[in-house]
Amino acid sequence: MRSNYYARFVEWSYKGPYALVAVVSGLLFTLAMAVLLAFSNGIVFAAWTVVIMWPTVTIVSYFFGPLRYRRREKRDG
Repeated sequence: MRSNYYARFVEWSYKGPYALVAVVSGLLFTLAMAVLLAFSNGIVFAAWTVVIMWPTVTIVSYFFGPLRYRRREKRDG
């Protein structure tokens, strides 16, 4: 059941505003990491984490998301 919803979400995000999905998911992941790091290493370290990780996570999720979907689409026919 869950995989059906996930497949629908991937299909929507691939056909729809995939860049927006990548930016938002990258930001959420980065902010979660920054909050965890702020408690252990301080605010400045967490701020640099956001500056470095947000673009990195966004770029990786943007490029690898559609590629994974395309590969699965070819395999399934």
